[in-house]
Amino acid sequence: MKITNILLSIIILLLAVQIVLTIDMSSNLKEYQKEKLKPQLPAGLRTDEQKLELFNELKKYYNDKNYDAIYGWFDESVRVQFTKEKMMQTINILHSNFGDIINGAFTYFEPQPANNGLKLYVLYYTLKTTEGVATLKINIMQQNDDSYKKIGFTIKSN
Repeated sequence: MKITNILLSIIILLLAVQIVLTIDMSSNLKEYQKEKLKPQLPAGLRTDEQKLELFNELKKYYNDKNYDAIYGWFDESVRVQFTKEKMMQTINILHSNFGDIINGAFTYFEPQPANNGLKLYVLYYTLKTTEGVATLKINIMQQNDDSYKKIGFTIKSN
């Protein structure tokens, strides 16, 4: 009878350990899956330096009112949708509202709903401008794992 109780206790203990291990492995699997499914920017925009380089390029063109460079900054698929004159008007309106960009910092990015299988993202930057604080949104379209196209930007008041 004592041996039966001891064996029964051991079996119950082993079952309890099995349940704990199963729960722990399930939790780790969920974390692993969540990390694997987490959206990632193209490789050309994953580091802080790359995001800063994208920002500084646009900041320079914008502050210099270098319309040709800003127009060329956009992907060709975007440029065919509006004229350089229309873009110049938009940049002038942004300048009249926000002035020059003094500095900025990347804050986060959001994937956008898939559009015909295209991977679209918005990168958010907090800006200090000559007229105050604002948010810069840069829209990109992923070409492949390594590259992207610049398809838009906007500046909005905070």
